[in-house]
Amino acid sequence: MYGPTEASVDCISCQVTTSSISGDIGRPLPNNRVYILDKHLRPVPIGVEGHLYVGGMQLARGYLNQPELTTRVFIANPFVPGERIYKTGDLALFRPDGNIQYRGREDRQVKLRGQRIELTAVEDVVSHCPVVRRCAVMIRIVDSSQTLVAFVEFLEAAASDPVNALQALKSFVKDSLPRFMHPSIFVPLLVLPTSTSGKINRRALVELDLEAHTPDATHQFSSPQSSLESEVLSIFSRVLRSSSGDLGVTQDLFNAGMTSLMAVRAAGTLFDTFGVRVSLRDIYSRPTIRDLSDLINDLKSQDSLAQGDATEVLEVLPIKLDGTEPKVFFIHDVTGMAASFHRLAPFLPNELYAIQDRHIGSTEGFPSVDAMADHYLELVRGVQPSGPYILCGYSFGGLVALSMATQLLRAGEHIEHLILLDSVYVPSEVRYLLKSEDWKQVFINRFLANFEGVTSDWMHMLEVRISQNMDLAIEYDPEDYPGSVTLVVPEDRSWYLTGGATMGASPLTDDNGWQRWVGKVAIKVTAGRHDTMLSEANAGRLAQVLNDILSTD
Repeated sequence: MYGPTEASVDCISCQVTTSSISGDIGRPLPNNRVYILDKHLRPVPIGVEGHLYVGGMQLARGYLNQPELTTRVFIANPFVPGERIYKTGDLALFRPDGNIQYRGREDRQVKLRGQRIELTAVEDVVSHCPVVRRCAVMIRIVDSSQTLVAFVEFLEAAASDPVNALQALKSFVKDSLPRFMHPSIFVPLLVLPTSTSGKINRRALVELDLEAHTPDATHQFSSPQSSLESEVLSIFSRVLRSSSGDLGVTQDLFNAGMTSLMAVRAAGTLFDTFGVRVSLRDIYSRPTIRDLSDLINDLKSQDSLAQGDATEVLEVLPIKLDGTEPKVFFIHDVTGMAASFHRLAPFLPNELYAIQDRHIGSTEGFPSVDAMADHYLELVRGVQPSGPYILCGYSFGGLVALSMATQLLRAGEHIEHLILLDSVYVPSEVRYLLKSEDWKQVFINRFLANFEGVTSDWMHMLEVRISQNMDLAIEYDPEDYPGSVTLVVPEDRSWYLTGGATMGASPLTDDNGWQRWVGKVAIKVTAGRHDTMLSEANAGRLAQVLNDILSTD
């Protein structure tokens, strides 16, 4: 049952079964009206999140002796003259089957450094840590910067050793949430303040003096202790386009908004500044100014020939470790990078991993799509030894995912879902066109436009990576795949169009040329264009499409 007190408690219901989709609350009960609207009170399309309004004969008249509040949330029904509807403050969407999916509270969603965060989702993970009794997560202003802060009340046994309890909690969060959802500050309290109703008093937490209650607040934003730390801090401040005062030397840089592209830029700048090669793997595994400064000190004391390769890449990115089974494996696009899949983590319930090309920043590469798929299968089996498997490839990654699925079927494994995100098969009759250097350079330049600020050496290596993977895509002829494939295409199909020419079959054929190679192609549509499907603005819509796919047998 779903319903606010203002609507007599029950207005939407469903029968919950083991196969029910997370968040589904069902359909309106008789004599109830339910609307999901945008900020202009217009109905949103099916599958798109909006504000939940309820109406009908069970609606309350308003709040006793609170006319201003009543006027604010009990509004005229724009669709039925003379009736009113109530703004619940909840977010929801209509699923294709007519059921309503609850998406959380409006006032519990925040935007931090370009990423949308559901505070309730963070609280849910923190609360499941074995040392935590309960918690509250909110945005606080620290050193003039918006900061995600977690107030925690430890269980009695853990409270006796708060230092170790706090360390255990941080480790748990690191393994359970994508970096951008990690609280930057943890504030342990003996008891969280509560209201007279027993709920956590969030207003009291807003007014709490962080420095007076925990050393962690100042520790997270501590100042540089050496000239080297100051230099490294200055570099990452420029990369993140923030002032040095917004960063602390022990703050997680990915929590501060760093992306994989920014990490590439930082690696190049560190080499130019200090003459040592800090790899991408180093930045992912030691994402603080202090740890990286210590590493640079160590590298400067070593023989330069013994230093690591700055292009060393973390091949398997754990996107979401606290999710439910089955696992989903994402495969990178033509750039070889996969960090953009982090944007899907808040919206998908599954355990998520993304595969990156180990040759990022290198002039070397795989000799074929099948060779790449063979190596990636080793990585996937290291996480999940046996099926059923769910594979999802973005653009070029769809070709690799198809080859992986074919090899898995040949080995007797089961593929639960094979999903291609606007991947295109290039037919032989147009390959001569795509091999034209002028034509290919147009597409390479489109990709490189996203890498503004990268050093010239890195730009060259990225161009090599994109060019090599494009060549693999142009020459790829898959084996016949007897299974089903779901192709997700964007609403705007114009990205592949260049001067009247198209890349392969898209967008002239709905199936992007795959029907001749696979048993069945199901086509789904998501928001955006080929290059913006995974953008911050469109990730939620894509995740809704993926949820629908994963919920089908």
